[in-house]
Amino acid sequence: MIKKKYVPDIKNHHAKQEQNFLRLIKLLPNLDNTDEYSILLDSLNQLANFKVTQRDKYTLSLTFNIKHLTLNDHLHNFKLHVRMYFDLNMAEIVATEHGKQFSGSYPYPNEQMHQVNEKEQINELFEQWLICIVKFGIYSKKIIIN
Repeated sequence: MIKKKYVPDIKNHHAKQEQNFLRLIKLLPNLDNTDEYSILLDSLNQLANFKVTQRDKYTLSLTFNIKHLTLNDHLHNFKLHVRMYFDLNMAEIVATEHGKQFSGSYPYPNEQMHQVNEKEQINELFEQWLICIVKFGIYSKKIIIN
């Protein structure tokens, strides 16, 4: 049996990027003047941090990390690099904490052991975290640093 080559669902991928953009706009007010946001996820004992790293005319780059407040290991703390596109109203993960950028799809099997849809999976993980932060984040304890 011959397996078909994986083809990304671009329409679904763009829809998720648009939804993530809207969630970020809701979570991070005043992006023009604020460089860092921290939101406490008290029930999960975690802190979500968003830090602006670059501003351009139509894009904004930021790092997103989750830090567990009591467990200090790599499995519970991670960082993702996000790019927001204001002309397209989209946001996507462009790299991991180690600077590794994602391809739209990977051949399988491959030497690096990437999943064929790894970019899609990492953007879905980001979507789930944003949903969690919107639902459980304690906004009264949001720390805004100019």
